[in-house]
Amino acid sequence: TWVDRTGMPVGPPVGPGLSAALSPDERRLAIARRDPQSDNTDIWLIDRTTGTETRFTFDRDREAEPAFSPDGARLAYVRGGGNDTVRIYVKRLDGSGGDEDL
Repeated sequence: TWVDRTGMPVGPPVGPGLSAALSPDERRLAIARRDPQSDNTDIWLIDRTTGTETRFTFDRDREAEPAFSPDGARLAYVRGGGNDTVRIYVKRLDGSGGDEDL
């Protein structure tokens, strides 16, 4: 549940996640969520006002540790493969372009 500094609820509850980041404008939350059926972890975006959840990553590898760019236009995250190779990617929040390997 979202709470303000006094502990009062201010937004809809959010399901469990492995790691999370709040956008600079505080309107969105990026959360790494594991799907127990596929045993895969993807990044989801949650609108704090409406509670709407949108899947952001779709790769078969594990994605986690989201971090918003200072302007809130892009999201960086780590992707780990089955061979334990971990790389950092960045993707625009507006959906233009693809995953950029940093």
